[in-house]
Amino acid sequence: MGQATFESILGYLCKPLPGRQTVVLTLKKDFIAPEGVRIFHSLDEAFDKLKNEDVFICGGASIYRQTINLSDTLYITEIHQSPSGDTFFPEIDKNIWKEVSREDHNGFSFVIYKK
Repeated sequence: MGQATFESILGYLCKPLPGRQTVVLTLKKDFIAPEGVRIFHSLDEAFDKLKNEDVFICGGASIYRQTINLSDTLYITEIHQSPSGDTFFPEIDKNIWKEVSREDHNGFSFVIYKK
């Protein structure tokens, strides 16, 4: 995840998300994160170091835009509302991505797309 996304999680939970290895991408060379959080300064560096691991992209918008074409699976939560906002997930090209699973819930759907 990007630094802004990570900082918003820290602001809400006061700690990294539990039950997973957290990786933060930042351009700030002096960025300091809690113990156990891995810091990288470019996508190339992160993917090189994580090449033998499953990687989940968790935002923000810039990271999503830079990685959507590198991904093979999208796990998308579709919200059944139109809230205002200024940050959006990239458009999912239905010529590239095929919906393989959908779980409808009250107010949202959890959808999986594969290339």
